[in-house]
Amino acid sequence: MKLSKIDPLDFVEKVLLFLAILTAVSGLTYYLFDLGRTAVIAAAVLAAAVFIILQKTAEKHNSAPPPAAALTPDNQKLSPDKKSLWTASAAVLYLAVFAGGLWILYSGGTEKPITSPWEALPSSIFYLYFAASVLLYANLRLGRAKPFFLILHAFFSWSVIIFVYRLGFGYDFFVHQATLRIIAERGLVLPKHFYYLGHYGLLMIFRRLLGLSLFWTQQLLVPVAAALFLPPLAYRTISARFKNFKPSWLVFLFAFPLPFLTFTTPYNFALFFLLAALLAALREKNVENLIFVWALALAAMAVHPLAGFPALLLAAGSSRPNNIATGARRVFDYLIFSAAALGLPLAFYLLEPGADRSGNWSLAQIVSWISPSLAGRSDLLSNFAYFFYYNLPLAVATLAVWGLWLSSRAGRFRDFSACASIAAGLAVAALLTRFLPFSYLVEYERSDFAERLLVLSALFLAPFIISALERLFSAIAARGRVFKAAWLVFGLFALLASWYFTYPRLDKYQNSRGLSIGAADIEAVRWIEQDASGAHIVLANQQTSAAALREFGFSRYYKNDLFYYPIPTSGPLYQYYLSMVYKKPSRETMRQALDLAGVKEGYFVLNKYWADFPRILAEAKFASDRWQSFSNGEIYVFSYSLTK
Repeated sequence: MKLSKIDPLDFVEKVLLFLAILTAVSGLTYYLFDLGRTAVIAAAVLAAAVFIILQKTAEKHNSAPPPAAALTPDNQKLSPDKKSLWTASAAVLYLAVFAGGLWILYSGGTEKPITSPWEALPSSIFYLYFAASVLLYANLRLGRAKPFFLILHAFFSWSVIIFVYRLGFGYDFFVHQATLRIIAERGLVLPKHFYYLGHYGLLMIFRRLLGLSLFWTQQLLVPVAAALFLPPLAYRTISARFKNFKPSWLVFLFAFPLPFLTFTTPYNFALFFLLAALLAALREKNVENLIFVWALALAAMAVHPLAGFPALLLAAGSSRPNNIATGARRVFDYLIFSAAALGLPLAFYLLEPGADRSGNWSLAQIVSWISPSLAGRSDLLSNFAYFFYYNLPLAVATLAVWGLWLSSRAGRFRDFSACASIAAGLAVAALLTRFLPFSYLVEYERSDFAERLLVLSALFLAPFIISALERLFSAIAARGRVFKAAWLVFGLFALLASWYFTYPRLDKYQNSRGLSIGAADIEAVRWIEQDASGAHIVLANQQTSAAALREFGFSRYYKNDLFYYPIPTSGPLYQYYLSMVYKKPSRETMRQALDLAGVKEGYFVLNKYWADFPRILAEAKFASDRWQSFSNGEIYVFSYSLTK
């Protein structure tokens, strides 16, 4: 095949296929061996061989693949010359706004502790994003490089964290960074678990073979991969399966917030592969596409089973023969539903078989998720944004039910029945999981697994939601200009609201809490490391613990595998820290923590933004042996010693 004949969309999918194979193979290599240089080279060579074999297999069974489908153009009324002028103008304007938006994001980067990225960015970024959405709509109506502009807008939408959080975002990010540094030094971390393997394997290939920074590859991995691969996949899939869907309507897919695509964790990376597999699975079945779906599903499984298990069920559903009898298809779908409903709750149950079971969901709570809500605490735009946000679950549920009905009437439900079975099964799994105690997690994280399963269930409703949107947009397009213009304005503001809600928030409606680490946290942990005379512990919040992981990794452990900084998701030191800030920073509390660790030197870290800061500061100064402040009083560190 000549290079000039290569379809760009086909090339992008082949790159994604190789990435999936590389992730799965490197994960298996890590599980069986390690991630030393020799093993990494072997994994890369094996992945390349598997890729070539699968490509040959696909070519053998698909000797004359059909050309890529294209969505029906929106506007055929303009003359070629006028259309060319408008197309060029829209493209240039979008590129200018896109560049300006990225510059503002970069300029807003900070090393201060912030709750929301919107604290660090000027309000002009919202005007630019709205303008970019308008110009994207125009380019999709007029332009030819539609997937290209979708890629750019996806990156604009999902890259805020990359630019704003210069020291890194979240807590898990630093846990995985510390783990990767150990793997880079020793080749492995023990004990090995049946998760994160593919994530670590792929990043170590980037590190050892390409010399890339572990920090930046992890920082960029999910947002860049999602922006680069998902828009072309969505464009190609919708072109092939939803014939009446116009190109300009694709812009409104950004009205659904996807926060898991904005920063990198193993779970988010697995969700990326799951979403890619879902988009690929919606197409017509052939050997090449089945290979693609299975590779993506195996990659998701190699990274995180919570997303990988539903992905494998999707691959199994996609492998169902086209000519299967109706009764056999229903049995097949029922088996998939049962596996989705019971598989993950059973796995969670087995993690703590003797725990007390007591559910805490009521019917009223479940109904409240999809009940209409109003907003009325702030200005008009904020009220609109939160009205949209509060009612988004209801809108998704309505679109999904409508899409199910439309698919049944159009005879397309058979094609999407596996997605429906998995979505229903995961919804049941979420209900069952909510009755498990998860006693090994802190209280505020015990509902996370059920919420994740609900998000997974919603993702599998995508074909029905797209079916409903296709009908809705077609009905709007058939009306008058004023009606269409009103809906267009509403949709574009919905995009802006969705972008706002994709990231943590701090406003009159909601405080996302969870501050990021700041330069003061790093300054404090470095001082503690230099000041300590030997074995010591530190009672600190999540951000300071993340800063310690960033600087020193998993450098110190004491008896009973106790890490010397609190780990918020587990570990007893965090409870002692909470006692210091919520009750009283007493010497007795520090003594109990020191006795637990078996050391005689301890530190207590207090951030200025903590509630009741003046009282805690005064009491800690009185109880401690000495203290030190950093960054003009942003952080105080108090030292305690049992020898005094």
